[in-house]
Amino acid sequence: MGERYIIPDSYRTIKLNVDPLRSLLNSAPIEFTLEAIEGRSEIILPMPDGTFHSFKFWESSTMEPELQASSLR
Repeated sequence: MGERYIIPDSYRTIKLNVDPLRSLLNSAPIEFTLEAIEGRSEIILPMPDGTFHSFKFWESSTMEPELQASSLR
């Protein structure tokens, strides 16, 4: 581990339940589809100030379909 340069006076930790998050993100609509445009996929996350903020998400592929398919094999 590297040297810590920033040491906060106070902080809180949270626990991320990975399996439900993975399932939620795997169900993301494809960018530019009606479901994505209507913003049906949403996640609420805790913010550093103790509040919660809602985020909309969708899948936005950056690879050509053939290349992406070959990387999944």
